[in-house]
Amino acid sequence: MRHIGTLKADLSGLKGALREETGSTGKSFYRVDYQVAINLGGTQLQAKLQWKENGILREGPVEFIPDVME
Repeated sequence: MRHIGTLKADLSGLKGALREETGSTGKSFYRVDYQVAINLGGTQLQAKLQWKENGILREGPVEFIPDVME
């Protein structure tokens, strides 16, 4: 496998999906679960964030930054 680029996303749209949880030491923290869906068809790689918020599937943009080939 080789590295072909970087995915960049603004996670601020996921704030409605944040859940407060308690860790094993008793400290509170926030958790958000999301997936990165990657479409490998076509001439360029496309990606998007997917998460559930109140049982509804939401999506947000992801920027693909290709590595510079030397």
